[in-house]
Amino acid sequence: MSMSRRTFIRSSTAATALMLSGVGRGASLGLPIGLQLYSVRTLLPTDYSGTLKQVGALGYKEVEAAGFFNMPVEQVKAAMQGAGLRCVSAHYPLMLLKQHLDEILPFCKSLGVGFVVCSSPMHQQPGVTGPLSLDDWR
Repeated sequence: MSMSRRTFIRSSTAATALMLSGVGRGASLGLPIGLQLYSVRTLLPTDYSGTLKQVGALGYKEVEAAGFFNMPVEQVKAAMQGAGLRCVSAHYPLMLLKQHLDEILPFCKSLGVGFVVCSSPMHQQPGVTGPLSLDDWR
C-alpha cells in the first residue's frame, strides 16, 4: 500500500490535533507521542531527511525505525537530530536479525536505540511461503 504525501500530511495533521488536544493515552501520562516510521516507508528512501523533518514538524519527538535504507549511522543520526527526533526503537524481520545481528546491534547502539524489535517471524524451512504453521511460531 503506498501513501501519497497529501494523505500522509492529512493523516499526520489529524493525529497531531488529537495529540495536542490531550486525547490519547500518551498525553495523559505525560509521555511523548511517537511515530512508527513504517507508516512513511515509501517516502523515506527518496527523501529521508525531508520526511523526518516533516514528521518532527508535526510534533512527533520519538520514532521507531523500520529500516535505514543502507545509510551510514552518522547520516541517520544527523537526519534525526536535524528533525528534532529521537529514534527509541527499530524493528527488523527475524530473518534479518538472525543473519545480521552482529551488525544491527552496534548500529542501533550508535543511534541510541533502546529497543530492537522482531517485526515478523519466519518459516522454519527456507523458501516456504504462505501462512505460518504452529511449528513455525514455536
